[in-house]
Amino acid sequence: MYYYDYICSLLNDENSFNTGEYFYRDIVAFNTQHKKEEFTYNGQRYSKQYQIFSLKTTGGEAFATYINRDDERSIQGMRQLLREKKKALM
Repeated sequence: MYYYDYICSLLNDENSFNTGEYFYRDIVAFNTQHKKEEFTYNGQRYSKQYQIFSLKTTGGEAFATYINRDDERSIQGMRQLLREKKKALM
């Protein structure tokens, strides 16, 4: 499984990206969680709800990124594909 993660900050000019590859046999879990963050911009306080997707491997590595709520269907598809690939490896 390949990933590309691009992070664009709305508060400053700090943008970054990450790429990587994980093998199906090494992936042990996909997780999603909801998180609320508060921040201050130009003296005004804001609150934002996020959904975070994380991936864990047998080596303990974890990849985590913010996702849109619309991505939940894709994550379910990835979970199903992972189950199928793991069964094929047995």
